[in-house]
Amino acid sequence: MQRRVRAGLAPPDLALPADGPIPFLSFDDDCFYRRWVLDIGQDGGALLETVFECSSAAGIAAAVTGSLGVALLSGRHLHPEMEVIGDRLPQPPALAYVIRRSRKARNPALDGLIAEVEAEVARKGGLSLAA
Repeated sequence: MQRRVRAGLAPPDLALPADGPIPFLSFDDDCFYRRWVLDIGQDGGALLETVFECSSAAGIAAAVTGSLGVALLSGRHLHPEMEVIGDRLPQPPALAYVIRRSRKARNPALDGLIAEVEAEVARKGGLSLAA
């Protein structure tokens, strides 16, 4: 089992409003973290307004880099021109990767999948709220 934490990311030049809604860049309706940030993530008083939706992490990262708003992304999509923010929203829950397999049967394809997941999770950091 591997765990990865996500956080908020934003471009350094994005001026977040002191009052009022924070511009939020979101994945589609089926994304667990979208649901989390729009429900539990706003419990501390932060108000988010979805200003952009995209189903790809590359599209969300480009929108963050373009200063359209803040997004919840994994560390592998963090670029030098982004910064992790955490003062306006609570820390997102950790993401866990679990792969189960039979104890007796060995499957080279499954072994390869497990090795790739372990390498990918070890290579980059967790989820971040970026702006």
